[in-house]
Amino acid sequence: MKRGGDTKAYGFEMTNEQHWELAETLQQCKGLAAVSGYRCDAMDTWYKGWKRFDAPAKTIHSTKQLRQECLWMNY
Repeated sequence: MKRGGDTKAYGFEMTNEQHWELAETLQQCKGLAAVSGYRCDAMDTWYKGWKRFDAPAKTIHSTKQLRQECLWMNY
């Protein structure tokens, strides 16, 4: 499943496996949790059932592509 990472802008980029492990851990969290990232099918699948806030789409500097940042919340 493809994520919307930006390897040109970040010094460290999590792998799909690391993102999945984080999502599995956060699904078990009894407290409040929020995850930010770019909108993509993988994140929507991993955080299905969570509320999502979508920021307006904009062109990002590093890739010159239109992207949408989102916040997934379990509250």
